[in-house]
This record gives sequence, C-alpha cells and structure tokens, in this order.
Amino acid sequence: MSLDVSRRFLDDGTVLVTILGFWAAVGFLFPPVGQSFATNAGTVMALLYAAIRGVALAEHAAPAYSDPTPKGVLGDNATALFAAGPWLLVAWLVVNLPWVHGEYVGQFLRLVAFAFGWTGVAIVVTYAVGIGVAALRDLGTIE
Repeated sequence: MSLDVSRRFLDDGTVLVTILGFWAAVGFLFPPVGQSFATNAGTVMALLYAAIRGVALAEHAAPAYSDPTPKGVLGDNATALFAAGPWLLVAWLVVNLPWVHGEYVGQFLRLVAFAFGWTGVAIVVTYAVGIGVAALRDLGTIE
C-alpha cells in the first residue's frame, strides 16, 4: 500500500491528536469520574475515525503488498511506523521527563502523553485497516 508518511503524520495525526487532546482536557477538568469517561470516549472516537479513514484510504491504495517477500512486507509496514513513531516518541518523552512531578502538572502531562500515544496507535490502526481492506478487495472478497 502506498502511504505518504508525511501526509499521514500531519493530516491524520493532527485530527487524531485534536480528538484525544480535547477529551483529555475534558477529563482533566472533571476528575476522577470525568477523566475515565472522557479518555475512554476520546479513545473510541479516535479509533473509529482511524478505522473509517483506513477504509477511505483503501479505495486509493495500490495492491496490498508490491513485494510479497518478508523484506517487502516489512518495508511496507515500516511506513506505518514512520508515521506513528514521532507521536509515540513524544508520548514517551513526556512521561519520562524528570520534572514530571506534582499533582496537577503530572496529571496534565499524563493526559498529554495519553493523547500523543493513542494518536500513534490510531495511525497504525488506519494503516492496518487500509491494508486489510485493500487486500480483501484484491482477493475479490469485497468490492
């Protein structure tokens, strides 16, 4: 599947981080019950967006794997990692910053890391759904 890494990172990533960031902010304003509800709602919405976006991308995708060898499959899947990697890296950096302490600062930064981390996961879901739908289309299972 041809995937423009910079486009997936910027276009899909900004939408996903906005969805997750909004719900993380709502959760920060209404702890502890609101935080759990809001982060769960944000995760579900982001993953639904990712799945629908993956189906839309499959319409314009090339054949699922241009090179069916293990090297080709890993190479095709590496593009999803390059699109999701920066979001996951930022989430890891936010969590592991040495100055993350204190009740409110720590809680806020954990929610920021939540938004960035799930954005990376949702980008991978977008790619996986796109690949799956394109593969099923190529096999003639779906039209």
